[in-house]
Amino acid sequence: MTCYPIVLYPDALQLAWQQRPGLPELKLTEPQPPAAPARLNPRPSFITTAATLAIAALSFPINPKLSLRLLLLGGSLTLSYALWQGFQYRQRRRQWRQEHERFDHQLEAYQRRQETHQQLCGEMHHPMAIAEYQHQLVLAALQTATGYDKQTPPANKSQIIAFFRPYLEKYFPGKIKINLAIYQEGCQDFHRCEIAYIDDIRSLFIDIEIDEPYNHETRRPTHCQSNDADGEHNDFFLSHGWPVLRFSEAQIVNTPRRCCRRIAQEIYKITIETGLMDRFRKMGELEPHPQWTWQEAQQMAQYGSRDADLGRVTTKLRKAFVTSPEFSHAQNRSLAA
Repeated sequence: MTCYPIVLYPDALQLAWQQRPGLPELKLTEPQPPAAPARLNPRPSFITTAATLAIAALSFPINPKLSLRLLLLGGSLTLSYALWQGFQYRQRRRQWRQEHERFDHQLEAYQRRQETHQQLCGEMHHPMAIAEYQHQLVLAALQTATGYDKQTPPANKSQIIAFFRPYLEKYFPGKIKINLAIYQEGCQDFHRCEIAYIDDIRSLFIDIEIDEPYNHETRRPTHCQSNDADGEHNDFFLSHGWPVLRFSEAQIVNTPRRCCRRIAQEIYKITIETGLMDRFRKMGELEPHPQWTWQEAQQMAQYGSRDADLGRVTTKLRKAFVTSPEFSHAQNRSLAA
């Protein structure tokens, strides 16, 4: 179920909030320990000895002296090979110990680099670091927004806007503009925004809409779920980099200060402006209000559900105008009439 306030963000802002800082790549290969040298291989000695014994045994009946010499020669070769192999093994062993010592130093350095890399990655993906990174992307995304072209006279005098405007100007002084127009490419007319939050320094432009369930004069349902006109309006402003914030008329009439608080929350989410929420610290959250269907809007029109709210607004406006020092007594009388 869709509930007011309805908050829509341009694609550039949504993309910025999804980004994460890129992590540096650890361009290191983990060192591998050197293979331990093989021990003495008795096979060559065994083969030499066996061959010598076989030849000596075969030649003994023919020439015993030769057989004895062969035995001595085979024994000498076997002993020489064993001594040479032992010498080679000791050399390989010394070289292996040196390589293993270098490996220990390399492994220690690799582990230090790995710990430093992990610590850096942890710092870069800390929530505060991510928020700062995204904030910079958001500020860059705001620069792509299109400003308004001009301020136009109101098409009709809305009592709800007149009622809500003093609250907006109180909490967002100098940032609220009424009846703005943006040129729509390919059309001769302008696309209009009745209430806008304008921050030229940050290029933050927010379209603030007040949705009523039906037209008070014609009693036709408006701003219902899946309303094509609202969808086109939203898409136009979103395509120009404007967030769209829609409130129900009942929320504005009954809790105008909390509506201002919700606007401030969205501004803070985008700008992270220090101190912005301080003035709303003791104020409660805005209660959600379900968006109506076409059938529900027809029923509200049938029972005149807006009459009581509009009556309260009219009474408040008359009291405000009558007591305002900015108007003459004649103007007060005409406004109060």
